[in-house]
Amino acid sequence: MAASGAGTSKMVEKLEKTVEAGQYYEAQQMYKSVQARYLGQKKVKEALDLLEAGACTQLKHGQVTCGAELALLLVEALSKFEIPFGEEPLGRIRRMYELFPTSEAPKEESGEGSFQDAEEEPNTDGPTTTGRGQGCRDFLRAAIKWSEKCGGPAQGAPELHVMLADYVWASAGDLATASRHYLRADKPARFAEVLGEAMQQGYPSEADLVIARAVLQYLSLGNLKDANIVFEETKKRADTAVETILEASPLMHFIDFLLQTLERDALPLFNLLRHKYKPSLERDPSFQTYIGEIAFKFLVKWTGLRECAFGETKGRTASQVRRQCLFLEDEG
Repeated sequence: MAASGAGTSKMVEKLEKTVEAGQYYEAQQMYKSVQARYLGQKKVKEALDLLEAGACTQLKHGQVTCGAELALLLVEALSKFEIPFGEEPLGRIRRMYELFPTSEAPKEESGEGSFQDAEEEPNTDGPTTTGRGQGCRDFLRAAIKWSEKCGGPAQGAPELHVMLADYVWASAGDLATASRHYLRADKPARFAEVLGEAMQQGYPSEADLVIARAVLQYLSLGNLKDANIVFEETKKRADTAVETILEASPLMHFIDFLLQTLERDALPLFNLLRHKYKPSLERDPSFQTYIGEIAFKFLVKWTGLRECAFGETKGRTASQVRRQCLFLEDEG
């Protein structure tokens, strides 16, 4: 075992020198060839050590595409050999991630999102990209899937979600995509920081939309605690001009009342708020979808509507059942 480890160290040193000599392509082919041989021999740790060293070396020398390819190969090996989720493989992922550069692209809110955005991640994270940025995204998305498969949280490790969210925001300013991952990152204070940046860079008149969207997304996932944190922490990051707008915003009033309403059994008040603030909610087409899901998650268990939800549902989609039970459709 010691001899095997020594052999790996010598190979790592040899390939590092090849990279340092500027022979990036030659080194890359050797990294891939040797790791494939190790895995074929079931020398998984040696392969992981080599891939991590290779990814870090290539990234340190500005070879982002090469580094991303090796990082992805490492995560694929974790998944193929079902390496259990834990701090040791997470440490490997973290060390590689920290070496990926982020661009100085201007940050702009790139989309409004929808309940599907919050509930189900699409096949790609944000706008289609190639090269440097996409390589890191692909690596982290694969890492999240590995964590789901090999003993981590059902929706992926929060640590990995926050890495991807931070990278997407820093490198592309893609708030809609970053939000999907912050929602599962267990870092509401960090999410609030990003929302504060988005407010500063956007139109002051739309600052309330930025906050409301994040709060409703948290609530649509049943997360009242983090919704409250994001609401309060993001408001603290508003400058004087934006703070004045937020204080006068009917949408902010609705969010404030909604959070209080969900703390107790208050379906009548919920429906009253929904109708009273209908014009504000119509500012974003996704809000009504969020509201329907929030009502189903928080109120159905309080009001006896579960009987409706699980009664005459044959031939109906889950969305139709939610709309029926939560009075989101007018009775004909």
